[in-house]
Amino acid sequence: MNTPIEIPQSKKKIVFLILGSLVFVTLGFCFYFEVIPNNGNFNETFIKIVGIASILFFGLTLLIGINRLIKTKPGLIINEKGIIDNSTATSVGFIPWKDITSINPIKVLSTSFLIVHVKNPESYISKGKNALIKKSLQYNLKNHGSPIAIGSTTLAMKLQKTEALIKEGLEKHTE
Repeated sequence: MNTPIEIPQSKKKIVFLILGSLVFVTLGFCFYFEVIPNNGNFNETFIKIVGIASILFFGLTLLIGINRLIKTKPGLIINEKGIIDNSTATSVGFIPWKDITSINPIKVLSTSFLIVHVKNPESYISKGKNALIKKSLQYNLKNHGSPIAIGSTTLAMKLQKTEALIKEGLEKHTE
């Protein structure tokens, strides 16, 4: 693996992420400003809270999607030193081969991830850029055994192929 393998982010998938986020932000505004008639079936305060939550959460995913569409860096790079993960908002960046103990695919709802198990997970959690990202990495560690989850949502390569390439690199560089 002398030549780095760069797996680009799928612009098509990112555009769908942006469009979906726009729909939910719009629905959030409709709920908050009571554009959609309630007919008295739901508590008005509850509807406003759902609207605000939708605006905040999907507004954030909208911003992340736009940022990913504008930036041109690859979603994942596999080279002789390790992997550089930029696939999700919680990516930790560079992961050297010597730190990786194993890799396994998981599916959460309808989204597939590669869980990258590392020797010192806490050091990767400390790489989180802010408290929210650190909490997300801690959640991954608690629920999946590692803070590092490479997402398939925005990568242009199928997850099985990505997994095979990473496992090949791991075998080659940990002998």
